[in-house]
Parts: sequence; structure tokens; C-alpha cells
Amino acid sequence: MAANLFFKYGGTSLLQEVVEDFYAKAVQHEELKHYFVGHDIERLKNHQAAFLAVLMGAPTDLYSGRGMRQAHQHLNITHSAFDAMTAALESSLRKAGMESEDVATLLTTLQSFRSEVVSQGT
Repeated sequence: MAANLFFKYGGTSLLQEVVEDFYAKAVQHEELKHYFVGHDIERLKNHQAAFLAVLMGAPTDLYSGRGMRQAHQHLNITHSAFDAMTAALESSLRKAGMESEDVATLLTTLQSFRSEVVSQGT
């Protein structure tokens, strides 16, 4: 990931906006909402913002969460749900004003985590 994306978009302020918009969509999305039932959404938002920050070039010590496989294994996430999550995140990134090329770069990086997040076939 280009180390300048985090700073290019103003650090954590853009990410807070993105994460708020993303979770507003995800917790109401038919295919995604059940993954969030019973979870502390504010805690998840903080982890998501830190994770995205690191993907965008922030110092790696900003994210202190578990590894992707460990954090998602028990959720039985499908490829379809991963795609829905990616689409919702893409929409949120664009809404926050990220340039198309930067959105594509970030989404390509996220795709590299698919095998660690998805644990069900469809």
C-alpha cells in the first residue's frame, strides 16, 4: 500500500467518516447484519478504522487487533458476504471523497485477506 494514502486523506478523520458510513450500511444489509448481532459495534468501528489506517500507510502499531483468520474464523463468512462487505466499504470510501485509483488500490489490498476471512464456500 502506498505509504502516503493515510496522510493524503487526512489521517484518521477520513477513516472515522468511512467507518461510520460503512457500519450504518453493514448492520442493516440483509446479508451482513447477522454478523454484527451481539457484538460491540463501537469496538468494531475502532478496530476497523485502525486496520484501514495501517492498510493506507499508517504506522503498524496503530492496529493491535487479532490476526484476520483468528478474528473472523468463528463467523463462517461466505464469499458472497465478503463481496457485500467490500461493496459497502467501496461505497463508503467513495462517499468520503477518496479518488477512484486509491479506492481500487485499497480494495485490491483487502482482497488479499479474502482467504483469511472467508470460511464458507458461497
